[in-house]
Amino acid sequence: MSFNLNNLNPSVKFYWDKSKEEWIELRNIPIGELRRIRKETVTKEVEYYRPAESDIRPFRYEAEEINEEKMSELLWDYQITDWHFKDAEGNVIPCTLENKLLLLNNSTEFMDRIIKWLNQLAGDAEDIKEKSEKN
Repeated sequence: MSFNLNNLNPSVKFYWDKSKEEWIELRNIPIGELRRIRKETVTKEVEYYRPAESDIRPFRYEAEEINEEKMSELLWDYQITDWHFKDAEGNVIPCTLENKLLLLNNSTEFMDRIIKWLNQLAGDAEDIKEKSEKN
């Protein structure tokens, strides 16, 4: 197997309809990117707890606060890399974070297809891994 070190996680084009005029490019998210996003969206605070009126040593634990909205934005922005869609008037819809979120949050058809295709990509990656392990 060969690797393109300049693009280790290339996008895959999916056609929206049979005309192939509208399409979207997607990629699955690798663990390194998940770690980067988590680092950017999760804060940890050390807290201590001691039961009331107790003289035992306090328990130390870390509490995490997750900025779920920002995490979701970063995940979708990474996974949707490009598209070619037009609005009802025939104008090209730019592939921006704002438009990605507009479609993801308000169109069940858009969300359903994206999830289906990302699952397909994950399945394809698993098939490739299994085939390489057999050889």
